[in-house]
Amino acid sequence: MRFLSAPRAALRFATGLALVATALGGSPAGAETADVPAGIDGPAIVKQVVTQMSAFEAAYPIQESRRKVRIREMDPDDGTLLGHRLIDQRAWGRVGENPRREILRCEIDGEVVEPSDCADKDRLAPPLRIFGPDGPHNYEFELAGKVRFEGVESWRIRVTPRDRTVRHFDGNLFVAVDDLRLLGTEGTLADHPFGLEALAVHLCFTQTPDGPVVRHGKIDFTLHIPLIVHRRIVSEFDASEQKLLAAGS
Repeated sequence: MRFLSAPRAALRFATGLALVATALGGSPAGAETADVPAGIDGPAIVKQVVTQMSAFEAAYPIQESRRKVRIREMDPDDGTLLGHRLIDQRAWGRVGENPRREILRCEIDGEVVEPSDCADKDRLAPPLRIFGPDGPHNYEFELAGKVRFEGVESWRIRVTPRDRTVRHFDGNLFVAVDDLRLLGTEGTLADHPFGLEALAVHLCFTQTPDGPVVRHGKIDFTLHIPLIVHRRIVSEFDASEQKLLAAGS
C-alpha cells in the first residue's frame, strides 16, 4: 500500500499552517462555552492578551523544534486507511513567514525512503498574522466565555476575520484564566482553496520562561476534486527540543 498522491498545494498549505503554529478557529473539543461572567471586562482581557502576545512575537520571532509527524490518508466515507507516513523532522518557523523543514527520516507505509520523498516542493503565501501591528487590521477579537481546554479553566477568545480569504483564519484562542498564557487554538480557514473541502486545526502550547511554544498539533482535512481525488488526511505531530530565538539572533 503506497501513500497516494494528493493536490500538492492544498496538502502543503495545511502542513504549513501547523508548522508555523498559526491559530485557526473552531469549537473547543469536549468543552462547553459559558457566557462571560458579570463584572468581567472582556475588552480589557482581550487587549491584554493581544498586547502580551504581540510583544512576545516581537521579542522572539523564531521558534525551532523537533517534530515527530504521523500522517494518515483515509477514505472520507468509511475511514479505510489508504496510506500512512512517519516523519522525523526539524522545523524553523519565523512569525509571518513560511516555515523551513529538515527531514531527518521518512517512512511511507512502513518503508524507509529518502528524506526528499517527504520534502516540501510547493509553497503558498503564509496566513495573515493575528498579533503584531497588522493583527487589528486583519481580525476582530471578542471574549466569548469560559471553557476547559486541555483540563485548564480558560477564556475563549473569538477571532473573526475582517475579510474571508484563504489567508485568513476564523476561530478561537484559548488562554488560561489565571495568567492569560496561551494554551491552544482551534479552527479552519476563512475560505478554502480549490480542492480543499474541509479543514480543522488543533494546536496545543506549553509555557516556557520566555513564552509559549507549540507541543502538539493536529490537522484534519479533506481533499476533493471530482473524478480526481477524494481523500481525508489527518496529520498529527508532537514537538520536543523547542527553542525560542530572540529578535536579531
